Amino acid sequence: AIADRSPLLIIDWKTYRQRPSRAWLVRRLQTRLYPVILVQAGASLIDRARVEPSDVEMCYWLAEYPHTPEVFPYDAATYEADVEFLSALIAEIDERIKGTSGSSSATDDVWSLTVDLKRCRFCNYRSLCGRGNVAGPFVDYVEEIDQGQATADQTGLDFDLDWGQVQEIAY
Repeated sequence: AIADRSPLLIIDWKTYRQRPSRAWLVRRLQTRLYPVILVQAGASLIDRARVEPSDVEMCYWLAEYPHTPEVFPYDAATYEADVEFLSALIAEIDERIKGTSGSSSATDDVWSLTVDLKRCRFCNYRSLCGRGNVAGPFVDYVEEIDQGQATADQTGLDFDLDWGQVQEIAY
């Protein structure tokens, strides 16, 4: 239920066993993408004339820490920065795709493998590139980020799901 002009809360349920830092969560692509989508397209879904950035909050609800979610208020300046970032990202992808017209090896030409193998350590898809069969433990990744040993940009990671972190459900 949405009361008139109440904050619109985006809830992303996470099942990490170890609590990620707030700094790590704020750098996640979805922390930028979901609020932009709600501001740009949400009004038609909730019978409002317009959704303002200040109407939006992003919440990571952590199953292992149910009473202490991480909530990120949103504002116009953050919205503008996120739109600029996402537009540039889309433009880069579009340019790479356009640059492969007629190429028989378009994927190899546009999305070449990194020479920095450290970026592959925690990637769930590393077996597709022949760079190992199993991604490193998510706990190690979060610890490196939190200790300043690596950044999401250095590792090349922004993934949502580490199957090793998902708890089994009893039926």
